[in-house]
Amino acid sequence: MDNIVKFAKPYSFEGTEYTEVDLSGMDKLTIQDMIDIQKNLANELASLAALEATTSFAQEMATKASGKPVEFFKLMPRAKIKQVQTAILLSLNAKTKISSSSTRPTPTTVRKKPTSKEKPLRASICPA
Repeated sequence: MDNIVKFAKPYSFEGTEYTEVDLSGMDKLTIQDMIDIQKNLANELASLAALEATTSFAQEMATKASGKPVEFFKLMPRAKIKQVQTAILLSLNAKTKISSSSTRPTPTTVRKKPTSKEKPLRASICPA
């Protein structure tokens, strides 16, 4: 998966203009990375029921995946962080596999890999 979030308008951070953020590092993140993120956020969040859907979780995942400092995402306009959050959720859901023996529906959306005739999904969901 490409995992590059493109911004409709540039985002300025510490004197540099960004038109995109590369989250391709998500492919290298491990379960231990996710556990570490959950532990880091456990003190901040009252409820961990939907941790993966929080902006804080997306911010931490994006920080690990992109190598950018956490402030890059903390200072990002709301529309842009929502774009990043959506890309992360889509990436996490795309990697979910349904067991062939399971007949119960799962709460996540599973996306199939595109065939050679289909265009691959892009992380750029909505313009900011």
